[in-house]
Amino acid sequence: MSKQVGSHRLSRRAFLAGVGTTAFGAAFLAACAPSAAPAAPAPAGGGAVPAGGKEKVTVRAHMVQKQDVSDWIQVGLDTDIDGFVSGNPDIEVVLETIPGWMAEYQPKILSFAAAGTLGDAVWYPPRHRSHIAWGVNYGIVTDLRPLAESAGYDIDANFYAGAVTANSWEGSTYWMSYISEPIVPVIAYNKTKIAEMGVAEPTDEWTFAELAAWAQEATTEDAFAYYLADRSLQAFSGGPYLRQWGIEPVNEDGTQCTLADFAEPLQAALQNDYDMINTLKVSPSPRPAPSTRPSYSAAKKCWP
Repeated sequence: MSKQVGSHRLSRRAFLAGVGTTAFGAAFLAACAPSAAPAAPAPAGGGAVPAGGKEKVTVRAHMVQKQDVSDWIQVGLDTDIDGFVSGNPDIEVVLETIPGWMAEYQPKILSFAAAGTLGDAVWYPPRHRSHIAWGVNYGIVTDLRPLAESAGYDIDANFYAGAVTANSWEGSTYWMSYISEPIVPVIAYNKTKIAEMGVAEPTDEWTFAELAAWAQEATTEDAFAYYLADRSLQAFSGGPYLRQWGIEPVNEDGTQCTLADFAEPLQAALQNDYDMINTLKVSPSPRPAPSTRPSYSAAKKCWP
């Protein structure tokens, strides 16, 4: 997410005035090179330019049609959240959404790029810096730093260092995060449910053994106490979980697997994972047999 820094915070309008239609402030994850976008429509009322004297520009932003991606941004535009729409009458943001997920989204974006009709901003979910490889290798993104500098916009002052690092490669910054999530372990729990059951609330100081004991107390016939959040679909997908046990899955540059160097803590982490599911039965299996797969929305309620 962008960092609010007093006088260093430049308005979205000023940034766009300097970069043309290349980026939408810090709202979108990526910005593309200028494209063959259609000309912006004339303002209502027949005027050539909106109030303020600037020619109106249309910013085309590509993204998947999804509640936590396009839908809330569209609501923000429709309701003029933070006064962006009313404060920038010379900018019209058009969300060009693509139903589905990445299997549908990526080919569509590449087809736009091949046809020379790619818009001005491209969204992409970063997964271990995959957005860098995808965008740069296919040549659909451009370095935002010179564009930001020409507009007097300080990327480093307006974004946290970790977000800038994740969105940059070899001195060039290709993406701007509008949402950032720290990759740290958290425990989310239903305080009302716990109070009803009369069990203690988890704390950050608990060990995994204490968490397992709590999960046994909080598991009922219709609810698992501990969800598979730190394991996703398999143990090796839980990087933060493994690091809690002192395990570094790869070396610093990500080129070599180092699990063999952590044999003892890795065994303990996997044993804990196994016991929570199979021995203590306080957490659902990530891969139950098809014939026994429960309906977690009905037959077996799961809550963290």
